[in-house]
Amino acid sequence: MKDIIMVYKTHDDYQKVEGLVSFLKSTGIEVIRSPHSVVASALDKINGTCLFVHKDQEELAKELIEEYFNEEPEFVDLPDELKEE
Repeated sequence: MKDIIMVYKTHDDYQKVEGLVSFLKSTGIEVIRSPHSVVASALDKINGTCLFVHKDQEELAKELIEEYFNEEPEFVDLPDELKEE
């Protein structure tokens, strides 16, 4: 998990999330969605679907997410307990 970061807390709208995931994948970004139960429990206070990407793709992913929604996205950091894994 050390090379994975949480990039964006997405909309609750399923179709918007799926559209974003397809868009990011079409640009070559590997999107990781809620990798396992530890992540789910650590993120239970965050509403919406969390998308994760590898650190080396972070900047591009942020730019593309902002472009896709045409708004300033809400980015959140990976909780400390997950950075250890």
